[in-house]
Amino acid sequence: MSNLMSSVDAEAFTAALLAARKPGAARSSVPPGVPQNDAQAYQIQDIVRAKLGPAEGWKVGAANPTAQPNCAPILKGGIINAGTSGIPLSIPVPMPTGIEVEIAFRMNSAFPAAAVAPTAADVLAAIGSAHVVMELCAYRLAPGPKASPPLATLADNNMNLGFIIGPEVKNWRDIDMHTQVARAYVDNKAVVDTTGGHTQKDLLALLVWLVGHVVTQRGGLSAGAIVATGSWTGVHWVDHAANVAAEFPGLGRLEARLTM
Repeated sequence: MSNLMSSVDAEAFTAALLAARKPGAARSSVPPGVPQNDAQAYQIQDIVRAKLGPAEGWKVGAANPTAQPNCAPILKGGIINAGTSGIPLSIPVPMPTGIEVEIAFRMNSAFPAAAVAPTAADVLAAIGSAHVVMELCAYRLAPGPKASPPLATLADNNMNLGFIIGPEVKNWRDIDMHTQVARAYVDNKAVVDTTGGHTQKDLLALLVWLVGHVVTQRGGLSAGAIVATGSWTGVHWVDHAANVAAEFPGLGRLEARLTM
């Protein structure tokens, strides 16, 4: 059996995702041909990415410190700068929209496609800055994330809608992954409050894996790309217009206004 889906099944799954991405469109039913492995989910991601524009970055995560990571592209238009005016940026989103609190790296250097992954030292040397970010999540498949097959959700870019990029984290090298607090707020109420909540516990290991993966399998990484390194809070679904915030006490905070 081929490691990849048939072109017919892959295009049918892609068409369902693209239809649900249109403004005001209903979510799509899960097509009959569902990805059976990560490679097939990435096959669908790549078809969607080719149709909707180049990736402006990537999201990566892992269920635990020994699990195989997985990833998804942040599509064109998916990077939103929070700004520094003190007035929360207003962002129109579908209902419901999920929020997650994360740390992301902006990469100064490009890593072109190659047969061999770059060294960890080369990846770390290319880090330009680290930032507090909030991921915005939306699902395109009607059953929703709890009822859809996990690989179908992965094919749907792991529900990524975009990332709000907040303040630079100057002391990111000193983060204690076991004691760092992360909070998500909705209308000034802390709806998630975690200590050491990151599942993988090693941001740089995820970054190195992601760069190696996209260099050897997904066409490379562009200079200036954002790489988000996994949720510290899990996803919290917001079903109404609201002020939201992501905070790492001692590191930084961002705020935004979700309009629906």
